[in-house]
Amino acid sequence: MNYKNLFVNLLVTIILGLVGNIGLAQPTPEAFTSWTFDEAVEPQYWYGTSFIAEFGNFSNAVLYADGTHGSSQFATVTTTNYAQMLKNDWTGTVLGDPREEPFDGYCLGIKHPNSAGRRIVLSTPTTLYSKISLRYAVTRSNTGFKKMIFEWSTDGSTYHLIQEKPCEPLDFEVQYLNMEDLTVLEDQPMIYLRITVDSILSTAYQGNIKFDNLTFMGSKCMDTLVLHDTIISGENYYENGFFLQGVYGDGEYLYQRRVRFVDQCDSLYQLLLYVDDTTTVIPDDPDDPEDPPIDTTGIHGLTLPTPTIFPNPFNDQLTLDFGEQNYYGSIYVYNSIGELVEKVVPSYPGTLLLFTREFTFHTQNWPAGIYFVRVYASGGAGCVKKVVKLTDGKW
Repeated sequence: MNYKNLFVNLLVTIILGLVGNIGLAQPTPEAFTSWTFDEAVEPQYWYGTSFIAEFGNFSNAVLYADGTHGSSQFATVTTTNYAQMLKNDWTGTVLGDPREEPFDGYCLGIKHPNSAGRRIVLSTPTTLYSKISLRYAVTRSNTGFKKMIFEWSTDGSTYHLIQEKPCEPLDFEVQYLNMEDLTVLEDQPMIYLRITVDSILSTAYQGNIKFDNLTFMGSKCMDTLVLHDTIISGENYYENGFFLQGVYGDGEYLYQRRVRFVDQCDSLYQLLLYVDDTTTVIPDDPDDPEDPPIDTTGIHGLTLPTPTIFPNPFNDQLTLDFGEQNYYGSIYVYNSIGELVEKVVPSYPGTLLLFTREFTFHTQNWPAGIYFVRVYASGGAGCVKKVVKLTDGKW
């Protein structure tokens, strides 16, 4: 059994459960895609078109009324007494508006008896969202369509019934379509929701039904978890589930990966990786008489083995592993604002301190945050690594 991997997996699980902004227990539903129809006043009538969502996190969310993905093409009728079937300049409502400043604006109307059986299709990604539902504002005249049919699809061609919903005459009100039990709709690159209006009272009446603020709701599976780590330029990085080969550079770089959990949809890990180019000179601290001067011509050909520092992030202790060789030198630890936190130096000036294999700092009393570990070799050269201290599972 690989106890190290078991420990790492256990640690990650604990961290995920404790980090306050992840909210695993009961994530708050949020609006992630919405059609408000307030920017689409021209043209007034839709002759087989599509409409991009006006609000939300996905630029590729589209409402279809052009005959594709199972939608119907709405067009003019021959009778001059009736307007076109699909219209988007009726006055809307603020009900169900997901924006910070709700606006009544316009809404989408379906009218004329020939529209019975016609369909609009809403498409949206649900990436990183679970417990999907649709919130919408609806109004119907007393001669309007008496039934709405809701169906779902993940490919835009094969649809499955969710609900046939009667629609009585009403003023604008907010209604919900609960799809939380349809886990197949969670964390998908695209889903399709088809809405059919049907069963008009009589073909002798024009009637209408109007929709506004069609909004997909969902619970974020997890907020993005940000990890921090440090490596020397050119090294491989095989930690926290990342497998990066030959990372070169100097400075901070962003990597990300999807993380799958049993009975939950994916989450997103972001790794802020500090890459240290060891050809860069590390200046000494002129204000600390015990901080030895170092070679300002570079640190090629070091006698100092680059230490492996683990765990990172850490909590109660931090260990430096110098490999198989003994090491003579000193270690300084600074916090993120440059204050000296710990130092391990020779007891007498002019002597050398021997480190054999590993050296461990006991860090229970260190505050949570970012630290810089500066290691100096006996020849005066050195390197620096950035590490992160966790407290109670928080950064």
